[in-house]
Amino acid sequence: DVINRAPKQLVALRDQYRMRSEISDLISSTFYPEHTLKTVAHKDDLSTPWGNESFIIIDTKSLDSDSAQVNGKSRRNVLHALVVEELVSKLLENGWSFESTAKKSFGVISPYAKQSSFIEGILRTKIGKPLNGAISTVHRFQGNERDLMIIDVTKDATNAAPNLGAFLGNSDPLSPSNAMWNVAISRARQHVILVTDLETLKKNPSAVI
Repeated sequence: DVINRAPKQLVALRDQYRMRSEISDLISSTFYPEHTLKTVAHKDDLSTPWGNESFIIIDTKSLDSDSAQVNGKSRRNVLHALVVEELVSKLLENGWSFESTAKKSFGVISPYAKQSSFIEGILRTKIGKPLNGAISTVHRFQGNERDLMIIDVTKDATNAAPNLGAFLGNSDPLSPSNAMWNVAISRARQHVILVTDLETLKKNPSAVI
């Protein structure tokens, strides 16, 4: 009985000051429905080259990309990486920076280590300067944040393998694997740009993502 009673000194923190309300509301309703978050300071002062919406989806379906497996379970998607490269170039042209303390900061994350390292290699060669830890896997970015986050889902469904799988496609919001999406989306203060094949998500309607 003692184990099942929450100690009186434990209080759920509900006020959040960091994220836009649309981002916070999505995180709250999906992952913390019993402790809904309240956005105290909604900020929408930073616009992107593609508008000022909190969520921007880049649909890669027309590219017919391939998310090949590399060294076992990890994946790499060359066309997605090139899309991210173009997004990064446009952001840099418009005054955005990898620096976490910049007035307009951004980062890039992927669920797959091979994809994040591949993107980092492309951008390091193109930009020719340190990326300040702004390109990473979702798990390694935990505890970090930026004004804008580019999330590359990476995996594309095929006719032979239409499912996202247990790693990306779990239907239980409280599953440990889905903690990744909680972390990924909540790293953003004002914008989330999702790079994904929408057809893949439609084929996996029960997946939390």
